[in-house]
Amino acid sequence: MAVLSSLLSPFKQPDVGTFAWAPVVDTNFTVPGDEWYEEWEEKDWRIIPEMPLNFYQRNHHHRNLRYMAGVNRDAAANFVFNDNRLVRNRHEVSEEFFNERVKDWVKHYNYSLNMEGAYDAIKWMYTYGPDPHNTTHIREEYVHVSICVCACYLFTVNRRLDTSHFLTSFFLNI
Repeated sequence: MAVLSSLLSPFKQPDVGTFAWAPVVDTNFTVPGDEWYEEWEEKDWRIIPEMPLNFYQRNHHHRNLRYMAGVNRDAAANFVFNDNRLVRNRHEVSEEFFNERVKDWVKHYNYSLNMEGAYDAIKWMYTYGPDPHNTTHIREEYVHVSICVCACYLFTVNRRLDTSHFLTSFFLNI
């Protein structure tokens, strides 16, 4: 937790509470079309004219902008469905596949001098203890660990931080 705190320390804390609440604009928010309701147009359903990321990329935001990132519990479930390597196995996530993916992430992000220790810590954290060989639980934990990988990736890309040891700390403190 100390690593995460040290990463966030340069940023201004909110006046009330540590974690402020804010509405979220999802990328896949669907709104009724112009023809759905009389006297309503599609644009009437939107709070802002386009996605926040577009504003950010074009630098159309206040320079002191603070943002909040978060994930939903099963937000990465589509990884299982969209992963071509799992199609032939009817989207079953085996222990072997899970272990390979965690090793790939550890190697890809290279966030530790002790890669084996990082792998073991993540593997331990995302193994369902009462029934570690049950493929249903393995798939659930794969979804959970995938959420962490995505969140860490987005956080580091958006903040462009030195992320040494950050990913492991994030995994273990989520």
